[in-house]
Amino acid sequence: MAELNSFENSGSILDRVLSSQHAQAIEGFVPTETFSALIKSLSTKEQDVLRRRFGLHGADPETLEEIGSVYHVTRERIRQIENGSVIKIMRAKGYKDVIASVERLILSILNTHGGVMEETLFFSETLSHAGNTAEQQRALRFILEQLLPQKLSYRTGDTDIKGCWKLAAQSLDIVTSAIDLLVAIVAKKGSP
Repeated sequence: MAELNSFENSGSILDRVLSSQHAQAIEGFVPTETFSALIKSLSTKEQDVLRRRFGLHGADPETLEEIGSVYHVTRERIRQIENGSVIKIMRAKGYKDVIASVERLILSILNTHGGVMEETLFFSETLSHAGNTAEQQRALRFILEQLLPQKLSYRTGDTDIKGCWKLAAQSLDIVTSAIDLLVAIVAKKGSP
């Protein structure tokens, strides 16, 4: 019996260590700081275009046309600068180290929740230490959409499912099936 309790406690210790590592990763993640570190290799103009485009300059995101008018260029040229800047970030020295730790954290959070999380809950948990502000959310969204699109995706909400982030390999069929089953159970019983 003592051996069984010892085994159970070792699992508990492992759970605590993993939980502690997860908490430390969240504490160390500040999306706006990560964004600033990632764009250091860009020119001032490229940095400004990204900051304006994704709302990371203390104001709401700007359209391609609005940014183009500031620089007296077409919106297509701003799109080219934006796309080129993202490619430059991904090729920059140190990019892989920075993005690897962010990727581990994001994948860990999503895996803990079955690979799918409603956006508000996902941002709340991911930004619990950095502060769940609009600017932190926009920086996180930039990282997710521009730098990690092969790992996860956003699903726009509809009448059945709220907007959510999901692992790229995660199918929402199981979520939809669970919702359908719950609706059928509630309908059969007449109340939740």
